[in-house]
Amino acid sequence: MITHRTAATSSPLAARLLHLVAPMTPHVKAFAFFIALVGLVIAPAHTDPLLGSIVILAIATGGGVAFVLDLTERKRTEKALQTSEDELRQIVEAVPGLIWSMDPDGNATHISRRILDYSGMRFEDFTHRDWVETFIHPDDVLEVTEHFRHTIQAGKSYRGEWRLRQADGEFRWHRTLCEPLRDREGCIIQWYGLSIDIDEAKKAEEQLRRSEAWLAQAQKLSHVGNWVYNATTLRYSYWSDESYRTWGFDPLQGLPSRDDMWQRIHPDDRNHVWEAIQEAVRQRKDFAGEFRIVLPDGTVKHLEGTSHHTYSSLGALVEVFTTTVDVTNRKRTEQAVRERDARIRRLVEANIIGVMLWDLDGQVLEANDAWLRMVGYDRDDLLAGRLDWKELTVPECRERDTQRVQKYFGSGQFPAIEKEYIRKDGTRIPVLIGAVSFQEDGNQGISFVLDLTERKHAEEALRESEYKLRQIVEAVPGLVWSMSPDGKTTHISRRFLDYAGVPFENFGHRDWAETFLRPEDLSEFIVTFRHAIQTGTPYQAAIRLRRADGVFRWHHARCEPLRDQEGRIVQWYGLAVEVDEAKKAEEQLRRGEAWLAQAQRISQTGTRVFNPATSRYSYWSDENYRIWGFDPQRGLPDRGDIWRRVHPDDLNRVWDAVQEAVRLKRDLTIEHRILLPNGAVKYLEANYHMFSSFGTPGEVFITTADVTQRRRAQDERERLRQLESDIAHINRVGMMGELAASLSHEILHPIATARNNARAGIRFLEMDPPNLNEVREALDCVVRDADRAKDIVGRIRSQIKKAPPRKERFDLNEAINEVIVMVRSATAKNGISVSTRLMDGPAAVQGDRVQLQQVLMNLMLNAVEAMGAVEDGPRELSIRSEKGESGGTLIAVHDSGPGIDPVNRDRVFEPFFTTKTSGVGMGLSICQSIINGHGGRLWISANEPRGAVFQFTLPATQEDL
Repeated sequence: MITHRTAATSSPLAARLLHLVAPMTPHVKAFAFFIALVGLVIAPAHTDPLLGSIVILAIATGGGVAFVLDLTERKRTEKALQTSEDELRQIVEAVPGLIWSMDPDGNATHISRRILDYSGMRFEDFTHRDWVETFIHPDDVLEVTEHFRHTIQAGKSYRGEWRLRQADGEFRWHRTLCEPLRDREGCIIQWYGLSIDIDEAKKAEEQLRRSEAWLAQAQKLSHVGNWVYNATTLRYSYWSDESYRTWGFDPLQGLPSRDDMWQRIHPDDRNHVWEAIQEAVRQRKDFAGEFRIVLPDGTVKHLEGTSHHTYSSLGALVEVFTTTVDVTNRKRTEQAVRERDARIRRLVEANIIGVMLWDLDGQVLEANDAWLRMVGYDRDDLLAGRLDWKELTVPECRERDTQRVQKYFGSGQFPAIEKEYIRKDGTRIPVLIGAVSFQEDGNQGISFVLDLTERKHAEEALRESEYKLRQIVEAVPGLVWSMSPDGKTTHISRRFLDYAGVPFENFGHRDWAETFLRPEDLSEFIVTFRHAIQTGTPYQAAIRLRRADGVFRWHHARCEPLRDQEGRIVQWYGLAVEVDEAKKAEEQLRRGEAWLAQAQRISQTGTRVFNPATSRYSYWSDENYRIWGFDPQRGLPDRGDIWRRVHPDDLNRVWDAVQEAVRLKRDLTIEHRILLPNGAVKYLEANYHMFSSFGTPGEVFITTADVTQRRRAQDERERLRQLESDIAHINRVGMMGELAASLSHEILHPIATARNNARAGIRFLEMDPPNLNEVREALDCVVRDADRAKDIVGRIRSQIKKAPPRKERFDLNEAINEVIVMVRSATAKNGISVSTRLMDGPAAVQGDRVQLQQVLMNLMLNAVEAMGAVEDGPRELSIRSEKGESGGTLIAVHDSGPGIDPVNRDRVFEPFFTTKTSGVGMGLSICQSIINGHGGRLWISANEPRGAVFQFTLPATQEDL
């Protein structure tokens, strides 16, 4: 197994070591045996193969040393042997591990200086029988003793992991290997052992075991099948269960035939798979490839197959071992697998041990690939002499290295230290170095280097993670704590301490809850908390906690157990989040809900929510049940129940409106009737909100208001309005009756004028010759007078005619002048002078011309009647129009009558209130209703020096706005 590694293939480093090892005595060969152990224990997966082969070759070829009679040569040889033995001993002492040797009975014969320094013990201490109890952890003593006794008796190698005590009393895990050295007859003449510190690895062992379990589970789930084909019998000799499942064969039917298997390979892949296999057999190499299979049900699978071919000594194919992997689903995760493999490769490569041969001048004479990879250089750099270990050392460590060389070079052994190299790319790499010089008067040495990058990164990551975790915990907007399994406080966050205003020690007392919790919450908290600790169940509650200023505030507290792999609780972790404002809001919400329910009862407004996804109602308010006449105890009505209660005469209209709203994606407001089982009819006003803000269908929120009483009130108001209109008409007719005499005069005057103009025209026609121009002028005057009479009759008819109100845009100044003409005879009869101060241009208003003229006429006639009783002083009636403050029109009617008694001023607009002996008290009430109906206001004030002023406003027209 090892003869292929010869000195002819060695590097300069190997040649140097062969030079040291070749002339060995048996005792020296024992030290060479230590070198082999170093390779096996320190890095079994990455030991330098050249170094190992040299040592093993030295052992394997160590059959003896030939001596000659020439004493000069013998003396030279003895001196070389002594020098070589010293150098090798120094190399052994430089190995970063604990080395010892024992006689065949297990008694210590040699303890390395590193063991003595590590344990703080003397060599004599290891010669006593109780050294095991002193040096090995108590929990490991029995196992070590039994295994060691069995090893001595059986004469077999021993491997194990112990915890060894350091000089400071701390125990650290070590991996131990003990091997026997035998003479030519096979008798054990010495035992040699080596222990390497693996304490850091042990800490990661639990995580590694978990990773191994995951890997085992992944292999189970990876759908890897295999079979064995016998090329002699041309039959399969084995199929795994997974192969049966993958290929769709029934295990109960026995092993498939080769033809059955080939028939299931996809027709498009069958030829190239066959050709690839034949080519692999021809070239005597394994086959690997991907192909598809088609199962009887048509399912297509992608497989990855690998075949290993075994041949006889004559070159005949004997057996084929094949594995197939169902990679149909794995195709999607290949990238993730590659990344995982890359991480694994990096992890494996990080555990390589480097070896470097150097001299005191700083020159790196030889190094293995592992060391070169550490520093980032290649072998060409090494051969060119460009590597200087002093220059590779970081500046802050160079002075220390110089002092160490001066201090330890003479002894030949350098204690292991940590330092940093400067890589070729300028970055730094932390390493652990153990070194030894070859001879006291020489200037060369060898170093063993371990890459500490991963460990340093792990330590830094651990520190960073711990810091971040602490920062996260402290940044949590809540009170964080932890407790032991029995409920004793182990940690209180800084925010918690600041909130409570007490030190951590206060939470270690049993009475901390009495101090920190509100008395009303204490008993329930203690019972619930104890139950959680005893049963291991999570705890949560709303409690009031005392703040540093003595104020209690509501918190939502939650405590969860953390368990180990066996399910045992190892810690409790708790968080209390302040919810004081939420608690107050919750109470306010409950009160708001109660108010809302009361408001719905008072306003007779119900709500319901419909879910289009389920075509069912998800909520009905109590008032909604009352309005629709359903029983809440029987649950939510369905949609059919609702539509059956819509009044038959309104059903189609409501349905069409809802469908149109859905189509246009808009809300809907509609009024309709419902018919209850007892025959009662209700008027409802429904509002449907059916779509979210994004226009997508969501829940339908529906409010239903019972407007039956409002509808009846509207009908009653309509009847009152009609009655009011009738009364206003009667009022107008009455006023026109009072003005009959003056109106007849107004009508007769243009008629008489027209008669006179007609007679004048006749006379002009009788002249000889007729004066046609005068006739034409006289006829024009007749037409004008007839039009005047027609306009007067038209105005009288419009005031007397009973017609519905009609709002239109007209000139109020023109309407005022028409009313003045109609009351002219009344003003003349009472000796009243009439004046106007009308706004420039037309006073455009929007309203019913007849109704507003009725108001003006009523106010003017009231003023005429009031001034008719005045004996002294002038009788003046003034009508004024102007722009109002809000942009509308203001009309004022001033008179110089006796005025209104201030006592009665607030009552003049009341129905049936009058100061006249013959009045019924409806005129001013009707006037106020008309003005209010036009959006204006009518009021009264005193006129100076006497009389009254009636004023009213009308809003601006749309054009004015």
